[in-house]
Amino acid sequence: MVGSGIGPGSPGPGVRRALVIGDGSSIVAQSGGITIASHPTGTYGLNFGSSVDGRAIAATLQDQPSGGSAIGATICGGTAGLDCPIAINDANHVLATSLR
Repeated sequence: MVGSGIGPGSPGPGVRRALVIGDGSSIVAQSGGITIASHPTGTYGLNFGSSVDGRAIAATLQDQPSGGSAIGATICGGTAGLDCPIAINDANHVLATSLR
């Protein structure tokens, strides 16, 4: 869900990625060291284990339901200035939110 493609081939040096199952209960593929910090419905807190402050963040929906959806992702804490829930409010975490 966050990062660059999970498919075959190398996305490039230093890229970290995670594919999160739709209900947010687990990561089904990743580059390593990423855990789900929280997953209330439609919101996913991902812990990258080290600071991602200043890095590019990308989020993509796969198999969108009919009617369309949108997703956004941002770094918590750090210089981004976004205040995430207190338990994940540091630059090791990315908050992804899907809208239906």
